[in-house]
Amino acid sequence: MSRRELRSNSARFASTRLALAGSVLTAVLGAGHAFATTPCDGLASLSIPNTTITSAAIVPANGATPAYCNVLATVAPQTDIQVRMPANWKGRYLHLGGGGFDGTIATNAPAAYNLNLLAAGYTIGASNGGHRAAQYPGPTFAGTQQLVLGYAYTAIGDTDTVARALIKAYYGKPANYRYFDGCSNGGKNASVAAERFGKDYDGVIGGDGVWGHAYERGGGGDMAGLTAVWARVVNVTSTVNPATFPVKLTALYNAQIAKCDALDGIADGIISNPGKCHFDPAVLACAKGVDAPSCLTAAEVAAVKTLQSDLLLNHEVVGAPYGLGNLVSGLSAVAGGGQGLGQGFLAMAYNNPAFAISSFDLQRDFSYISNRFDMIDDMTGSLHGIAKYVSEGGKLIVWTGGEDPLVPAAGSVRFVERLRDVVDDRGRENVRLYTLPGVTHCGGGPGADTLDLLTPIANWVENADRPKQLIASKLNAAGAVTFTRPLCPFPQWPKYTGGNGNSASSFACARPDNDDRRVGWDR
Repeated sequence: MSRRELRSNSARFASTRLALAGSVLTAVLGAGHAFATTPCDGLASLSIPNTTITSAAIVPANGATPAYCNVLATVAPQTDIQVRMPANWKGRYLHLGGGGFDGTIATNAPAAYNLNLLAAGYTIGASNGGHRAAQYPGPTFAGTQQLVLGYAYTAIGDTDTVARALIKAYYGKPANYRYFDGCSNGGKNASVAAERFGKDYDGVIGGDGVWGHAYERGGGGDMAGLTAVWARVVNVTSTVNPATFPVKLTALYNAQIAKCDALDGIADGIISNPGKCHFDPAVLACAKGVDAPSCLTAAEVAAVKTLQSDLLLNHEVVGAPYGLGNLVSGLSAVAGGGQGLGQGFLAMAYNNPAFAISSFDLQRDFSYISNRFDMIDDMTGSLHGIAKYVSEGGKLIVWTGGEDPLVPAAGSVRFVERLRDVVDDRGRENVRLYTLPGVTHCGGGPGADTLDLLTPIANWVENADRPKQLIASKLNAAGAVTFTRPLCPFPQWPKYTGGNGNSASSFACARPDNDDRRVGWDR
């Protein structure tokens, strides 16, 4: 029996004892103070190394959200932390990953959109990513290596250290189950949580993230590969007219939809299986001497094909391609995000906030930035470190928007396929990958982008109930569900089988057949 299985068994026993003890204490102290050994306001004087607790107060119940103890703390020099501990605690701790270049404390769980976390009994911890710099125009903290390391990984460990101490003081017990959930930079954080802090987490969820190290040749989804892809985006988009190119890409997207939308059995504006979409942007090439909104010039066709191709260095793949659709759904995000994010990460690599992305040279600079990100800054978790996590019983869910315009979906897909190559059967059983058709970066786009992966991973950890077919929803502006789709484990995809096209029950998760090409995903 593994270390994690032993801990799981002891945790179930502890949970039973905790529930019994809690019912007695609730009767004596009241629901707002169940399990408490130190009152909430008393936590302000709790001693934690290198930490100042700046506030500790009860927030009253509000509707479905129970009362909770809200604690704010700072780990020197600039890691601001919030820990929220509900009255109805169920022995669970959830660490929320950040976003972008951080600078503010995360408040939302990206893979639990329709779940009231406090009502579900989670204590929630989050940080500002190790610094207080503004998100934009870029990481002004890049010139201070201690803050760069905070952003890369130390803020994750510091948050957990503070949360553990507060949980033990307030509830008198450690958490029975510990989870991590993040998307974008939070997805990058998830890779670090699984590798560097794996012993602290029973389950990790990472969406639209950055995975592995460049030297592991996992298909270009690592930090150096993604940064180089962003630099390529900036270079390529400089060769086209920024005023007219977005309009032309809309025509390109419409052509893709016209050709490939119904290949999944229903014309719903979503390409659910891009592997069946044999589409060449050259079909929209303008006639010689023509430049119109409905066609692409030779330079524009070349730009699209470049962005949808592997980034190669000395004939080896170092960066993942963008896929069908996502150039259109977020051209401004691709160009603007590539500029801002690429320049920001290069600034961190060179410890120079003024570093210009236009000066990046793939042949000259890739080796340097991969060494910085992977060996010095520990910006992401390595393939073999994450393999160790799942092989020892840790549960990992990776998800990605199929049309992500910032972080190519191919990077996550290739990493998980490589991960499955290097682990045994048990390790493979502890990994799930979901690609969300028609969904952009951490949500958005025409696809079903509202999902709850936290409940499935908790059931997986706590009840050995492996995730099966899940459901994703699309909400309108008022928050009402407009349609649902099955959330299929990769490489399966949702195939329409008949009935109400707005209901997930009218779809089945289909396996690829011999006609399928995993566009941009083959290593």
